[in-house]
Amino acid sequence: MSSLNYISADSLKDLIAGNRDKVSVIDVRDDDFEGGHIPGCINIPSQQFLTLVDEYVEQLLQQKDIIVHCTYSQMRGPKAARILYETLRSRALNHCPKKDLSAVEKEQYFQKLPSIYILHGGFLAWKSRFGNVPNMIE
Repeated sequence: MSSLNYISADSLKDLIAGNRDKVSVIDVRDDDFEGGHIPGCINIPSQQFLTLVDEYVEQLLQQKDIIVHCTYSQMRGPKAARILYETLRSRALNHCPKKDLSAVEKEQYFQKLPSIYILHGGFLAWKSRFGNVPNMIE
């Protein structure tokens, strides 16, 4: 995990289809979560994200890929993804058996962490693309 990247709705669909048990989708919408969401997503409302994210860290560290989104993925989703990125890196360093890592060793260590993506266009892009496809929206 070296940076945050965007992922398209089609790529997310393929990722989920390929290995759902190693992918977590985090929906950070607040009241706008009602009315539909990506099946199996975790709803951590943006207004509570900072206080609740620690409850999910251990579970998320077991994943290969994490996708974060809000309605449009313009503000709340990217902000939550950055918070998650820093939280996972910090947690990983705190649990690292070797405490004095060089910058290169830290980056190598971070490469083992899950990749974090932001859903391009947010839930509205997902709904636009898959709204009429069975089992793609709960």
